[in-house]
Amino acid sequence: MLLRQSLCPHGPPHTSTPHTPTAQGAILFEETLFQKDPKGKPFVDVLNGNGIIPGIKVDTGLKPLLGGGEGENWCAGLDTLAERAPKFYEQGARFAKWRTALKIDEAAGCPTNLAIEVAAQDLARYARICQESGLVRRRPLLLTSTTLLHEPTLGEAGFRQRGTDPHNLHSPFIGAHRRA
Repeated sequence: MLLRQSLCPHGPPHTSTPHTPTAQGAILFEETLFQKDPKGKPFVDVLNGNGIIPGIKVDTGLKPLLGGGEGENWCAGLDTLAERAPKFYEQGARFAKWRTALKIDEAAGCPTNLAIEVAAQDLARYARICQESGLVRRRPLLLTSTTLLHEPTLGEAGFRQRGTDPHNLHSPFIGAHRRA
């Protein structure tokens, strides 16, 4: 299981018990990766000391997909990832998370072929950059978000067969990182 938490502005999660952590890794925002605890200890050291592997969210947000369907987006951040990733590794991050968003609306023709192609290419570029930077031990962490705006059609209902809520297909832990 992964823990996702930003420290800004509330400070680190409770770390006073010496028990086995309930999380294997923590996905941090960029600003959190470089923070220190109230005693001045780097937060990545606090996490490592508690058996939690620090990770980093590397996408920089969603943007409208030009040429795509109504409301389709793509995720930004690849243009600077090759420069940022080594800095994240040097700071102590050992895995990364990238998301992509696909809008599922069969009546509106979404996702469009363009959206699928952009998502696949971006995920492949993300994975390669992270692997080359050392931010992956076994495989990259992929986050795929989809949005259904209505009761799903038969074609869309296939998501239910896989045990996923079709109205919230947010699955942030595909390829979850585990210790070697």
